[in-house]
Amino acid sequence: MKLNLSEVSERLLAALANACQSDVVYHGQAQAVYHQGDGRNRLMTLSDPIKMVGIEGKAQTQLAWLAETLVGVEGRSYGTGGTNLFTATVSLLVLSRQSDTLGVLLQVLSGSYDVQVTGVDMNTLRVIREGWLVDVGKDKNYDPALLAWNIRCRINNVQLVKDC
Repeated sequence: MKLNLSEVSERLLAALANACQSDVVYHGQAQAVYHQGDGRNRLMTLSDPIKMVGIEGKAQTQLAWLAETLVGVEGRSYGTGGTNLFTATVSLLVLSRQSDTLGVLLQVLSGSYDVQVTGVDMNTLRVIREGWLVDVGKDKNYDPALLAWNIRCRINNVQLVKDC
């Protein structure tokens, strides 16, 4: 189920561009899947063409949304008279080579009328392992200059995207 997060995402990307971050990879909405070829869990995009998400070596910053829960606005999410609007609990996964990226993103999210930041996981290794689903260890190729955050948000009045 794909959410319409384009308005919030456009503001985030514009703020990063204003902060002189030119090489930003935006994955859009992703979900965790089991990848049989790799024999492990991976993130997969929900946009066409579908692709597996990993750490892009040359990117300055990467962003991906993970949807967690949807609640119908005013509790009317079924039957007739529904609004087709939801309050979504989402995570914005961030990988960046610049420490000020978190501040830029939080400023945009906290200034958005329909967005409430509910928490930030600042443990880089945990976010890479559990959020981005990338193994980190002595035998794995990982750039220690990367910082990772998981920004948890509640976004009001989200619609589902209908793909034909």
